[in-house]
Amino acid sequence: AGTENAPRVSAFGQAGLGLPGLDQFRTTSDAFWQAGVRVAWRPWTWHAAGRKAEALQQEQRVLETEENALARSLSRAVVTNLEDIKRLSAALAEDQRVVNLRVEVERQARLQHDEGAITTADYVETRTNVLEARLTLQRHRVELAQARAAYLTTLGLTPRQDESRTYD
Repeated sequence: AGTENAPRVSAFGQAGLGLPGLDQFRTTSDAFWQAGVRVAWRPWTWHAAGRKAEALQQEQRVLETEENALARSLSRAVVTNLEDIKRLSAALAEDQRVVNLRVEVERQARLQHDEGAITTADYVETRTNVLEARLTLQRHRVELAQARAAYLTTLGLTPRQDESRTYD
């Protein structure tokens, strides 16, 4: 911005060959050239440079403020994503324990049903509970994968595709 007030000096040159030349009635071409020095100075913009520099400083402060706000926002998002991952990992362990217990209850209910101690409706309800527990486990696995992908996306990373990974 400070260089706008300074005078500018430039040199120029031009050469060529043209037809018709300087004499309109001749049929031969003439060479021509011109050279010079240009001086440009705008004294009426003396205070504009200071205002422009001040505007640039204001823009720099705005950008710094926006950068800090973005950093805080990303930090909060990362913390939220990590809390979700931690919560869902704990839920997976609990879900697996529930599935194991429901499977054991279902095994006992099947034995009782085979002996006629419980009705078919009770046995079907027990089977339904096992399926619901497995569905909950799978739903939490999907939510955990989504939370991990969201975490990586927040960090600006691309989740890798691991084909060898299977889910029970």
